[in-house]
Amino acid sequence: MHGGMCGSYINRKALTQKILRLGVFWPSVAKDDQHHVQRCDACQKHASIPHQPPHELISMLCPVPFYKWGVDIVGDLPRTPGGKRYTIVAVDYFTKWVEVKQLNRHDQKGVYQFLKEIFTRFGVPRVLFTDNGTQFTAGKIEDMCWELDIEHRTTSLSYP
Repeated sequence: MHGGMCGSYINRKALTQKILRLGVFWPSVAKDDQHHVQRCDACQKHASIPHQPPHELISMLCPVPFYKWGVDIVGDLPRTPGGKRYTIVAVDYFTKWVEVKQLNRHDQKGVYQFLKEIFTRFGVPRVLFTDNGTQFTAGKIEDMCWELDIEHRTTSLSYP
């Protein structure tokens, strides 16, 4: 009933219903049908594949490349031969492009220079995401965001 000349390679539930409609029954009919369909080579090759995502898709909120950047500082790392202990990382939300620079200290001066280099190469973004660290939220960085019309959004700090 499943394969062969008259078979239609139906799924497990349909095969069980077809057998029962013909008046044939045994106690493990559903279990046997499932086992048979799972072993059927043609069914495994040509079965319909679900194309629905496992959960609801989230629309992309970034319309163009280099529109929105996320910036954070990683450290206190082991010293490099040049004496640098911190790494500043920026990621573009659209392209996932990563920019990285090593710093001696994690202060506003280093962050300001890093952001200036990024803005020079990729253009001024519309949105900048950082944490609430003082190297991002006071003085030069806030002034630069205000002057260049960058929306500066902060996230909560992470505590281990």
